[in-house]
Amino acid sequence: MENYGEVPEVTMTDYLRLMKDYLASRIGVEAYRTEVFRLNPMRSPWVSEDVSRIHMEIFSRADDYDPVIRNERTIDEPTLRDHVQRLVNELEALGFALHELP
Repeated sequence: MENYGEVPEVTMTDYLRLMKDYLASRIGVEAYRTEVFRLNPMRSPWVSEDVSRIHMEIFSRADDYDPVIRNERTIDEPTLRDHVQRLVNELEALGFALHELP
């Protein structure tokens, strides 16, 4: 599995890489959720309220996903993907980017 961040600090770029890997189907929804929950306690202090809000949404939407239960609190995978894409767009609008190696 890809390394999205190590103890003691995880940056928003680590989350961005994770989210893009999920959107590109390089990892599945369960691996995505597992990594979101694993990275959460290791995150570095966020640089702005916008970044903090986005982080809270990343975590909340991953928590809201349920492949079986449908109610007013749960979301399905297409909805999760839509949320992840929107959050990626917001991060990129704030200047976060991945620098791909050749």
